[in-house]
Amino acid sequence: MEIKLSVILLLILSLIFSPAKLPYPIEAFTAIDYCELLAVESKDVDFLSYRGAHYWIEIFPDDKYEEIPLGIGSLCYPKFTDFQALEPLSRELACLLIKDENSNVIASGNLTNYVWRPDRVEVTFKTSNNMTLKIVESFTSPNVIVAKVILRNLERKRRDVEICVYTSGSNKAFEHLVSYDADRDSILYKQHAIYDHYWILKIVGFGESYSHGIYEEYDSLIRDFQDNSLLNSLDKKDSYSKALVGGIGYKVFLTDRTEFYIVIALSYEGWEKSFSYAAPILENLESAFELTTQAINKYLNSVPRLECSDSEIERMYYMSWFTLWYNTYQPHGYWKYEVITPSKSWNPWPIGGYARGVWLWDSAFHALALRYYDPEMAKNQIKQFIKLQREDGKIHREIWIDQIWPRENSPNTQPPGILTLTAYWLYLQTGDREFLAECYRAFKEFNEWWYKEQDLDRDGLCEWPSGGDSGLDNLPAWDLGAYLYDAVDLNCWLYLDQVTLSKMAEALSLYGEAEKWRRKADETRQLINEKLYDPQAETYANVMIKNSRYPEGEGKFFKIRTIINFWPLWAGVATRERADKIVNKYLTNSEEFWAPYPLRTVSKREGYPFYDDSPQGYWRGSVWIASNWLIIQGLYNYGYSELATQLAYKTLKLIARNNVPRERYDPETGEPTGAYFFAWTAALYIDILIRNIIGYDPASDILNLKSNLPEQISYISLSIVHRERKYKIVLNSTTTLGIFKKNQPLLSTQPVMDVAVIDDNYSDGRVEFEVRGKGILVIDTPYENSLLNVYVNDIPQVLKTDEEGLLRIEVEKAAKIVVTISHDEKRYTALIPLLLVISALAFILYKWRREKSEQK
Repeated sequence: MEIKLSVILLLILSLIFSPAKLPYPIEAFTAIDYCELLAVESKDVDFLSYRGAHYWIEIFPDDKYEEIPLGIGSLCYPKFTDFQALEPLSRELACLLIKDENSNVIASGNLTNYVWRPDRVEVTFKTSNNMTLKIVESFTSPNVIVAKVILRNLERKRRDVEICVYTSGSNKAFEHLVSYDADRDSILYKQHAIYDHYWILKIVGFGESYSHGIYEEYDSLIRDFQDNSLLNSLDKKDSYSKALVGGIGYKVFLTDRTEFYIVIALSYEGWEKSFSYAAPILENLESAFELTTQAINKYLNSVPRLECSDSEIERMYYMSWFTLWYNTYQPHGYWKYEVITPSKSWNPWPIGGYARGVWLWDSAFHALALRYYDPEMAKNQIKQFIKLQREDGKIHREIWIDQIWPRENSPNTQPPGILTLTAYWLYLQTGDREFLAECYRAFKEFNEWWYKEQDLDRDGLCEWPSGGDSGLDNLPAWDLGAYLYDAVDLNCWLYLDQVTLSKMAEALSLYGEAEKWRRKADETRQLINEKLYDPQAETYANVMIKNSRYPEGEGKFFKIRTIINFWPLWAGVATRERADKIVNKYLTNSEEFWAPYPLRTVSKREGYPFYDDSPQGYWRGSVWIASNWLIIQGLYNYGYSELATQLAYKTLKLIARNNVPRERYDPETGEPTGAYFFAWTAALYIDILIRNIIGYDPASDILNLKSNLPEQISYISLSIVHRERKYKIVLNSTTTLGIFKKNQPLLSTQPVMDVAVIDDNYSDGRVEFEVRGKGILVIDTPYENSLLNVYVNDIPQVLKTDEEGLLRIEVEKAAKIVVTISHDEKRYTALIPLLLVISALAFILYKWRREKSEQK
């Protein structure tokens, strides 16, 4: 009886809380295997890591060799790999030597198949002794790497082979210690590279090894394996302190195939810690790879869900989210929070081999994307810099895992303003006043530091300490020395910073300080327009300050046109007239900055060596997504919506046509160059797509959509959680915009119009929207064929819904729409749940009496 009653009560509740009409058909959410969707078969994408890991693997570190070592690749580590040694931490992290029945030792093979996925890499080799070797490898946690090795015999007869699996460190490392743990049949490796690193190498699938060996060099290992058929096992461990190579040997009777696992675990805290990381994986190796697949798919299924008619754009959206996941490091050393670096993937200079540190303006861009998924992590990217701020107010340019760089007492930094603006947007999104107060204090002191330390001529305009501090490292504007110029970009950053500090102070009820910052911003804007605008060239330009190196240059404009000429658009400093001239004369001119793949960072007219679109050119011509993003925002600010949308779309397609987000792009060919999995490219791709194209801004208190869908995209949708309410935004080219709440239709417009959802809760008897544009607003109500009170710009009307509950309102330009339910309608709808309860209780009473009578 109790079970039956429970079922009935559940049915009652479902009836009471169900909508008054059937929902429109909406596709149910289904989990997607993003690891399969993002798979790549290009050998260019050969990096593997895990969220939080301090290590990454490069599968093919030496492309110059025709045959590739039979192994899982090289182990890399921040700063050590990039600057300290210019070498991987381990060039051969786990490689194989195979000795066949004819005593031929095979150490390499020809690549016959390669597949990269976010969760694993699959590599297949063909060897010269008629075997194939397939290796499937994956990080299964930040500290554990697992590889499954399948060795096939193509001769179809039994062969007696010997296999040696070895690991080695970097020849340039400061200290090595290699030993063998007989109880756990594992090689133990210690290497000092910035910190001490302890890793273990264990083989599972062969039983006990028959030998092991420790050597000072790779050639000694090869000779011993070749000559003795057994690895040389030495006795005195103390003598191995300088050893570079350790290996384990196995004898295998190979018929058709054999398979085994390689497990590597790493830690800073000693070998026992490494074994503890490996223990849960060793218990169930068969499912080890699924752990990573599940972790990545769970993450990608939890970011804002996007569907797009352009499959390239949709795929790169999820690849961009994966890029942020991939480049995340756990806290350690100087990293006080979970941080995102530009890219774990290492390439030698000039392709992108700088340190994998945390950079000031990169971190702000990363936070712009993180706020759509994890606002707390976004805030931590900013707090990381505040935590280490110098007492005089300076915020550091780079934070490496082990130190401040360039050095703690240097003046080197990066643009002010971008952290401030991002922090303010995060406050608007989260309402975190404690975070706002912390940021206001820090960025206020940082802005003041600039005028104390970097206004060398005391004219109210500041100079960069070096070109690298601008973030535009080798821009021609810095060729003579960045410190010699009142810089357009820097002072625009400072103006934007002051405007935002004023808003922060007002939000904190510091009204006197808010007014002070407003006055300072007005002063900065006036100085930029008076002193940094070249009327002859009709653009903004740097001006040389008084100096002893070039005394004849004082007061002269820098004439080489670069991307910073457009910073006044981004900051909102330019007058309308000047903005028009800059856009029409320079930005959209194909001989200047507009390119087949815009935007160039130096005008094409300048020619070499100022304009250099080669990979070596760096900021002397290449397309950088950060500068494109800044200019897109500036164009929208000045009302160039069509041009801004065109540039936004071209930027998205430039990124999406490649396998992964890259550091920069050739403006003439679109070819990518620089680091792979570049985080600010990924982050700004996400922000452009969500905020500029779809029009969703998480900083808005209400759901406020300003969509700019280009005609090339026929359909796009985004599922979000805004202020703890679930919405789905649907755009069909220039035809309709639809908003759904909890998978129920809420409203649509024809054509697409700007929409603000002020109140969408019918339970309080009203809904309220604002629309901007001309067309039809269709409101989906729970009331079919009902008369509803409607206020359009405060003018009352009574309109009737159709048989589906749809209410159609014609909008001429802009309208505030309020829909209220009439008194009778509210009374009627309020009675429905009560009537359902009474009916259900009567039914329960009837069933209870009937059962009682049957029992008697």
